[in-house]
Amino acid sequence: MLSLGIDIHSDHAVLSLVARTGRTLALRKHWRVDGATGSELAAALRESLAQECPEGPDTIATALPGASVSHRILQLPFSDAAKLRATIPFELESEVPFDLEDSVVAWNVLHRNATKTTVLAAITARAAMTAHLEFLREAGIDPALVTIGPLALASLLAPTKPVALLEAREDGGLTTFEDGHIARLHGFGASGADELNREIAWAGAAFLNGETRDLLLTGDAALCDSLAKQLAAPIRPLAEELSGPAAALPAEALRAFGLASAATETAPMLANFRTGEFRYHAPSEEAQRQLRRTLYIAAATVLILLGSWGVVVTERRSELSALRQKIARATHEIAPKAVPGTEVRRVRAKLEALEKRSAMLGGAGSPSARTLDLLLAVHQAIPDEIPIEIVELTIDNSGIHFRGRTNTFESVDIVTRGLESLPTFATARVREVKAGVDGRIEFRATLDAEGP
Repeated sequence: MLSLGIDIHSDHAVLSLVARTGRTLALRKHWRVDGATGSELAAALRESLAQECPEGPDTIATALPGASVSHRILQLPFSDAAKLRATIPFELESEVPFDLEDSVVAWNVLHRNATKTTVLAAITARAAMTAHLEFLREAGIDPALVTIGPLALASLLAPTKPVALLEAREDGGLTTFEDGHIARLHGFGASGADELNREIAWAGAAFLNGETRDLLLTGDAALCDSLAKQLAAPIRPLAEELSGPAAALPAEALRAFGLASAATETAPMLANFRTGEFRYHAPSEEAQRQLRRTLYIAAATVLILLGSWGVVVTERRSELSALRQKIARATHEIAPKAVPGTEVRRVRAKLEALEKRSAMLGGAGSPSARTLDLLLAVHQAIPDEIPIEIVELTIDNSGIHFRGRTNTFESVDIVTRGLESLPTFATARVREVKAGVDGRIEFRATLDAEGP
């Protein structure tokens, strides 16, 4: 497992790459990246990581600037995690000039026993956390751990007797240890050597308070020499309290190594600001999270489409029902007994029947509009004294066809001469003349219509 610690300064960054095998840590390399602040430093970090660590680390740790973080060491009379989460933010509320809703809280347990829990709790503004992550994202970095700078260095120590650790840098800090645990922690937020000297003097007076305990000093070499002369406490090299790869590292690389070690979970767990809305998602988790989000969006889209489709269907059904009612009212006179939905078909059938009757009777505008006149002419062509019975009559575009009955063959001859005398027909034929079983004479007559 490869772990990368990134110690960010105002105009440069120090990086430490650590490999973990089981419980053993091995330092792969440490290096410095120089660059201006902001985007230029982010670009330099991106380029340096591509060159120095092409395979990419498994996990990354960084620290917020000391001036953007406030913290307290709390002793609470319970150890339940839910109670700690509910209580700690309100214990920190008085430490910051902004509302809890605009903050991010991180904490870790330093010590617990049967009656109380000692917690290091830290708070920072949401805007500071957002700016830190945006800067790292610009450099192509997504840290799993974002903690307090002085705490990263302190995590390398496990002293067996009371000591104090002074990290002499502008965003360093003073940490005291009791019984192998952190007892007090003060972070610096100085800008310049003079302000840092004043902060160190204040912290030494407030924290050490004349106590006779060893002081472990690290940081800027010239500043450390000056402080060693000023502070009354006995000075010991920090390297004497370090073990493993850290003992051989220069002071500048120790915090980055501490961050990398903490990220491998071999050091005590540090307060991590990657929580809540800033919670870290491993690449596989992030891919699953993005997939879930995509599926949720797709499902929501489908539901919206189905809902829209349902609304459209309901509207169309309502329109169809209103239209059917309108059709039923309009066609009631023509098809009063039509089953709902069959009105149009029934009306169409009625119209077709009427058209046939109109064609048969010679409707207005039809070439055979003279049908009634033709029938009248046929009636007048047959003398009134000739008794004739029309048994079957057909009228179509070809002419008039009928089957009739009369009393004698002579009557048939008279009917034939009368029909032949009609000028309105092309031809007039009488055929199939025969005597019926009742003695009456039957015949068929065909009057062919003239051409148009």
